[in-house]
Amino acid sequence: MAKQKIRQVTDEQIAQAFSGVSDTSVDQAVAERTGSDDKVGAGQAEASASTATAKPQQDMTPAAHQRYLELVKLGMRRTGAFGPRNEEPFQRNPRHNDFSLRRAYLADQAGDPNRQLDVADVDELFGLDESAPDHTTPTLVCDYCERPFDQPFVRAARVYWKNGSLMTNRDGSVDYRGQYTSLKSKATGQLVPVVAHLGDCLYKLRDANHEREKVEKNGAVYFKPVLLPALTYAGVLARIASIEEKVSTQHARQDSLGERFALKGRDEANTGESGKRYSSHIPTTPRG
Repeated sequence: MAKQKIRQVTDEQIAQAFSGVSDTSVDQAVAERTGSDDKVGAGQAEASASTATAKPQQDMTPAAHQRYLELVKLGMRRTGAFGPRNEEPFQRNPRHNDFSLRRAYLADQAGDPNRQLDVADVDELFGLDESAPDHTTPTLVCDYCERPFDQPFVRAARVYWKNGSLMTNRDGSVDYRGQYTSLKSKATGQLVPVVAHLGDCLYKLRDANHEREKVEKNGAVYFKPVLLPALTYAGVLARIASIEEKVSTQHARQDSLGERFALKGRDEANTGESGKRYSSHIPTTPRG
């Protein structure tokens, strides 16, 4: 039987065996903090985890970061929370996120490059939809899956990616996304607010009309879903009121024309002998 050659063990390898570190280039203090047998791998995991959470911590004060962690539990930062299945709220691309954009904007406004987001800034970005009904109301269920809600309704501001300012409505209020949208009631034909769980349920409601927009990019053609807006409860009520006001104004103008000129009434013009409805024709030129 041939004798096996015994490998020589160096002093460096002996030191590694006692320290539990397989690579002497790793900081011994980092390795000891991990409390793991594979201290190199654990040290790398610790560094990776630190990098992953560094952004919010750098952009926020400690109190604001604690508030951020509490709100994240409501699911507002998961991919597809407000409908688009590939969109992660507050994460535009790997290079920057909305928190960094917002911090830089506020720092520029204050003239202080070291300004961080405080608790009020975090609450302004996202939080509970205070305008919505109590989610524990027995009659309130998801309009898509018809299951009850197990957490309060939430809202999230939209951050302008070019400079970090908040997108606003025409009246100057912050444009918040929420869990509500509006659909036309089959019974009354009127728009009514509908609500859904974050994620797939909300996406299905927003895509209820199945509208598609043709998009051409890099020689390829695809059809992009045209989704209904995701709004807060106050936002959806304001949208419905705005649409109803526009329709009422149009009807009033048509009726006014009918009173002043020899035109068919709105109801008469819109209804044919077969009972079908047609668009009323209002002359816009002398020749009609």
